[in-house]
Amino acid sequence: MMLHLRAWLYRLNSQLERLKPRETWMLAITITAIIGVAQIGVSTLTGWQPSDDDRYYIRQQERQAQQLRQQIDNLRRERDNPQQDQLQARIDQLQSDIARTDSSIAAVTDNLITPEQMVRVLRRLLEEQNDLTLRRLQTLPVERSETSRNGGTRTAVYRHGLTMELDGSFNAVARYIQAIENSEWQIYWRAMHYEIDRYPTGRLRLTLYTLSNAEGWLDV
Repeated sequence: MMLHLRAWLYRLNSQLERLKPRETWMLAITITAIIGVAQIGVSTLTGWQPSDDDRYYIRQQERQAQQLRQQIDNLRRERDNPQQDQLQARIDQLQSDIARTDSSIAAVTDNLITPEQMVRVLRRLLEEQNDLTLRRLQTLPVERSETSRNGGTRTAVYRHGLTMELDGSFNAVARYIQAIENSEWQIYWRAMHYEIDRYPTGRLRLTLYTLSNAEGWLDV
């Protein structure tokens, strides 16, 4: 009888594979419990007297059947718990928020410029302006900050800044600032001051910075 039941259970495997994981688990628990009860019923109908090993096995099956029934009840309670749906909806919302945040971060960091690149870009754009004269280019102390990442870890981010002093007409200064704005890189403004020294020539004091995960900064 035991062999027949096992063969029957094996033939159910293809049907179980078509069920959802949760349905498969509950059905497997139910089938196992039925097998244990069926073995006890066979001994009663046929007058078969179990040996000590058989009795021990039957007791094990009875305990297992009881445990499986308890698991079925627990699964049903979890399935019918309205808080389960609320928690899952909250998890889905958080995962969606994280995905949008990661996309925003990627969109920004793809165009971030290293400190070395920023200096080269500023110099190259300045060379394209024939009517501007660089008077001073000085780096600022590196500033460190931390940002929270997924999983609670924190990542260090460094702000690299520099100041520039340029002499030129207002129109030349405006063209240079526009060229920086139109560049493909993320260069941020902190301060800008322009004053007329001897018309039409004035002096521009400009403070710019970029972000990086590296602390080092080159002399300029």
